Amino acid sequence: DHAPIVIGNNAQIEDNCTVHSGMPMAIGDNVHIGHNVVVHCSRIGNTTLIGNHATISEYAEVGDFCVVAAGALVTPGMKIPERTFVVGVPAKVKGEVSEDRIAITKQSVDIYVKMSKAYKEQGL
Repeated sequence: DHAPIVIGNNAQIEDNCTVHSGMPMAIGDNVHIGHNVVVHCSRIGNTTLIGNHATISEYAEVGDFCVVAAGALVTPGMKIPERTFVVGVPAKVKGEVSEDRIAITKQSVDIYVKMSKAYKEQGL
């Protein structure tokens, strides 16, 4: 890659993702990035869920506590505000992320953190 990529605490990046950047990139704490996602943006905020097969394009920024739906295309330079749900090709704002949805994202992160600790204890 051509610039630093900083990945926060407890972030999960699922199978077959591409994380590539021509500019500095920051992926926040407690982020869950689903399978086959392309991440080519400058920022993904804390406690954010990126659904399977989504694409986050160049210079885009995703705020804290957001949900990017599976298959969504976040276009170059798009700025997604905090607590926003986006969906579609191209991605459009569909609403605000509820406290329940944020709790589900946190639970998902916790499951993977526990799994990683269990694997480490088993020497895997």
